[in-house]
Amino acid sequence: MALCRLANMTLSPNVFIGRIIQPSSVVQTARQLSTDVFDENVDEESQRLEELRDISGLTERQKRRLRGQMPDIDVNNEYQNSVRYHRKLYAKLGSKSGVDPRLSWTGRKKALELAALLREWEPPLQDRLDKLEAQKQEAASKQLKREQKVAENMAKMDQWITEYRQRQSQKDAEALKKEEKKRKILEEAREYFGYYVDPRDSKFKEMMEEKEKQEKELAKKQKKEKRLEKLAARLQHMAQEEK
Repeated sequence: MALCRLANMTLSPNVFIGRIIQPSSVVQTARQLSTDVFDENVDEESQRLEELRDISGLTERQKRRLRGQMPDIDVNNEYQNSVRYHRKLYAKLGSKSGVDPRLSWTGRKKALELAALLREWEPPLQDRLDKLEAQKQEAASKQLKREQKVAENMAKMDQWITEYRQRQSQKDAEALKKEEKKRKILEEAREYFGYYVDPRDSKFKEMMEEKEKQEKELAKKQKKEKRLEKLAARLQHMAQEEK
């Protein structure tokens, strides 16, 4: 750039871009332009060497972050324009961030909302102590009821054991009775047919059905007789009362 401007100078010894100047000024200007060209070349060379030496692979944003420098702020980025982001910047960079430190404090509206939420999720200490005491009393009451129930059951233990043994004896007696009945029926079937009959035989089943029918009729007859006996006893009692 500087050489181009120097080349555009007129060859007139006293004229430079429409102005009359001294030859010494031309020399001084040429020197200044040469210095600018040299500085530009040095800057370009330094930048090229810096790029060659940089083997980190980091982006410019990451380098800024590593050096503790301000990041590039995108005005269209919603997060970078948020209060939360500016608070983080101030926490990392302090006053160099240019962030108003007043953003670090919560506003009145937000503080009231947080206080209401805190009261809901973290009630006062006395409320929590009262709740804890109520829970202890409830647990103690449940424990007392459980112990009372155990004591009542232990008091009934002998009675329950006796009742269980009676039920078990009754079941054993019924089982023996069924076994004896089966044995007698098989004996009757052997006497009736003249030989041992398999309980699965159709003849044995027919005989059992007939026997059950007879037993039902007999039980019905006995029930009717008992009912008639009770009725007769009642009538006799009424007749005696009338006398």
